[in-house]
Amino acid sequence: MKEAKKLNSDNSGHSPYIFICVPLWHEEEIEMELMMRSLYRMIEHQKKNPESYELEVHVFFDTPFETRFEDNDEFKITNDWVNCFINVLQKVLEQNGKADCWKTGQVFPTPYGGKIFFDILGTEFTIHLKDPEKVKRGKRWSQIMYMYYLCDWKLGRMTNSKGQNLTKENSFILALDGDVDFFPIDFELVLARMNATPDAGACCNQISPNGSGPLVW
Repeated sequence: MKEAKKLNSDNSGHSPYIFICVPLWHEEEIEMELMMRSLYRMIEHQKKNPESYELEVHVFFDTPFETRFEDNDEFKITNDWVNCFINVLQKVLEQNGKADCWKTGQVFPTPYGGKIFFDILGTEFTIHLKDPEKVKRGKRWSQIMYMYYLCDWKLGRMTNSKGQNLTKENSFILALDGDVDFFPIDFELVLARMNATPDAGACCNQISPNGSGPLVW
């Protein structure tokens, strides 16, 4: 960013901290790839501008499992949609010469299902697997889940890379759809507007549909 100081205008003592949150369900592979390339650009841009802001990425998959039976045992495995996204993530990392990031992947059980964690250029990248038997199904419930997870739990317990406690005043949620294609400059405009207007609760950049046909018209 050209004017990093303006993006840290609330005297909180730390640069803006961004939680990128993406709820997914049955997006097509091309949509996932568009979104993943946008996320990678954000991660790469932040690493080139470490004093401007920090970020972490959270992808919330709704109904991510399918049930299998083997030798009278019942178990769950990730479904084709999750597997497709994992393949897209690996593809984008390899195309950007960061295949080693793939080796950091770890799987953990959670109270809501499970999660897959990656370290991408030092940025936390977490795929949350939301089991509908434990958390209500639907993208809206995924949004409620990450709002509670971030605002009511994580923000009061975590620090940034410099060991500074995060403040709600200078922490932001970047809420995305699974088919969005954007560049860091688009994000910078929104963040600058939020910091210039402390009373604002939310800000949206201009969204333009791609493609052709009646829906785009």
